[in-house]
This record gives sequence, structure tokens and C-alpha cells, in this order.
Amino acid sequence: MFSSTTLKSFVIHNAEDIEHLPKQIEYLVIEMPNLVTLHIEEIPRRNIHLVDLSSVKEATIYFFEHSFRNSAVDCNILSALSNATSLKLICDSVYDEVSKVLMRDLPRCKAFDNLKRLKLGEWFLRNGCYPLLFLLRYSPHIEKLRLQLTKLGAEEYEKFPTAAAAIDPPCKEAARTFHCEKLTEIEIVYPQGDKRVHIIVRILIANISPLPEIKIKPFPKSGLSW
Repeated sequence: MFSSTTLKSFVIHNAEDIEHLPKQIEYLVIEMPNLVTLHIEEIPRRNIHLVDLSSVKEATIYFFEHSFRNSAVDCNILSALSNATSLKLICDSVYDEVSKVLMRDLPRCKAFDNLKRLKLGEWFLRNGCYPLLFLLRYSPHIEKLRLQLTKLGAEEYEKFPTAAAAIDPPCKEAARTFHCEKLTEIEIVYPQGDKRVHIIVRILIANISPLPEIKIKPFPKSGLSW
């Protein structure tokens, strides 16, 4: 457990060798009522529980395939960051356990009344972009949105027969549009040839009003920058 009543910035870098980690799930509890900036990088096999982080303004969390042992783990992540003005929640693939765990945290979330900048990795694609639409619907002051697709996700979409249904279910409720009056920019960064881009654009058009400018950009040659 990490606890402090005075710390303003907290960063965790992953320095562990996955092969030597115990298989059981361990908890990573962070309780810092005056924290302003939070940055967590790919911590393997940890149930993240964020406690009393109402003062956090900027939060960045990187997930990967070993972040959780399975999709049944219970974490408190999104629901603890409802006062943030900037959120970055990154993962490489919608088809691993990360998206399922984060989806289970969504019902606990309050409105993100202060959120202005949102950057999401592939987990936003789950169930017809439900996480993305949820966050937009409950972020009335959001101004900028960036969506990051990955080469791994694009390859898995082509490889697995059920991959398409995970992000574009054949049976779903009719879209109900909602207003994002302050949203001025949507940027989708993707690997060349990723067929999922048109699905995302179609879902955005069907749900958001008024629709802001959508910029679609291939990966920069120099690499990705968040």
C-alpha cells in the first residue's frame, strides 16, 4: 500500500521480471488525498485500488496483457478518477483481459465533470465502443479526444474469427445520440491497413451530436507519442 497526505506527484515504473513474479494476485493500493499527478506503467498481476484520489488532475495508466490474472478481478480505477481534467488509459489490445476488467469498473463511475482531455488505448473498442461512449456521455466538458489503435490489435482482428463481434456486435440497441457541445477535436491514430477505423467513425457519427472534426492519422514514422 502506498499512502501519503502530502505527496503531489506519484510515478510507478515497471522494473519487474514477469517470469519471476508469483502467480497469485497481489493488491496495489494507492491512497493519497492530495495527489495531483498519477502515472503508472504496466505493473503486472496487481489489482489496482485507487482510494481517495479526488484531488488528481492528470492520470496516466498503461496496461498490458499481464496486468490482471483474469477478467474476474475487481479493481477500483476509473471510478476513483472522476475529478481529473486529463486521463490517459492505454492498452495494446481490446482482446485481452484489460478491457473486461475496466468495463466492470464503469458502473461505479460518477460523472467526469472536470474532464477536458481523454486519450484511450484499444480497450475503448469493447462491445461496440461502449467504454468510449460511456465516458463521452458522462464528460460534459470534454474538449479533446484521442484514440490509439495498435498493430497488435489490427493483427488480432484479422486473425481471430470472433474478433469483429467483440468490437461491433451484430445485435445491439439502436444508437441514441447525446451532446458533446465542447468537444472540438477527435483524433484516431492507427496502423496502416487497420480495418477497424471505419467501424469507430460509424459509431461516433451515430452517437455524437454535434460531430466535431475527426482527424485520422497513420502512425508517425518516428513512433507513437502520447
